[in-house]
Amino acid sequence: MADVDEIRSPFLLKKLKQRGIYDDLVTDLMIVERYLRRPELTDAVAALMMCAAIKDHPLEVEIVSREVKTGRPITERELEELRARHS
Repeated sequence: MADVDEIRSPFLLKKLKQRGIYDDLVTDLMIVERYLRRPELTDAVAALMMCAAIKDHPLEVEIVSREVKTGRPITERELEELRARHS
């Protein structure tokens, strides 16, 4: 993902601003978003990277996934439900 303007997930944008581009979480979430937006990139490397991101950051991956799929930020209520499910 060459351009930050391409990012659709408000959660990912927030994390990017907080942590910077070279943060492992941000990198994993950028991979997730790109994969969700372009699922034709289903080569073995992309699949391994997705699996690793889901394993390492399940809550955050679900947040970004929902935002990309719905086209809107998740609500506080949705966030609390996800946190309860992942704890």
